[in-house]
Amino acid sequence: MTQPYHNEFCDLQNTFKQSSHEVKHLLDSLSEEYINKKLAPGKWSVAECIRHLILTGKYVTIEIDKSITNGIKRNKMGNPPFKYGWFNRYFIRYMKHKSHFTMAAPKLYKPDLHSYYDKSVLVTSYLDLQEQYCRLLEKADGLDLKRVKVRSPVIPVMRLSLGACFHAMAAHQERHIDQAKRTNRNLWSK
Repeated sequence: MTQPYHNEFCDLQNTFKQSSHEVKHLLDSLSEEYINKKLAPGKWSVAECIRHLILTGKYVTIEIDKSITNGIKRNKMGNPPFKYGWFNRYFIRYMKHKSHFTMAAPKLYKPDLHSYYDKSVLVTSYLDLQEQYCRLLEKADGLDLKRVKVRSPVIPVMRLSLGACFHAMAAHQERHIDQAKRTNRNLWSK
């Protein structure tokens, strides 16, 4: 296994590893019953926030892997720093947790709102997803993160640069981990 060769890779790997610790700590500190509790009808529970990230990652990592394989096959190699276009930068900003933009999750990424989620399965699935993101980053080592494109599982005509896709997923996770923490705080204050 090679080590990522520049700061962008290292920062992303650290973000995914930190995300693992945050989610494990959050879920380990709460009971299974509690993580499945909702503030109100139509609001997501802590478990549903995490399940949404697992579902999103499940489909996005398939597309990332295809893009990396294709980029290697087509020899789309490049050297950092990578500068992403306006749409890629906008999309990353849109995904950030401090963004004022909100939208309903696409059906493909929605957790089953009538399910009761097993805490140990959520933790294991989430940690596995973060490891998968890190493996994909290692696999992408040497590729041009701007020129290699990733197709959206939801809107097939939408394509992001590989690097922007990794950044967007990291920002998306941060957004929903923050949502899960807010849900937890609000449940405690009820």
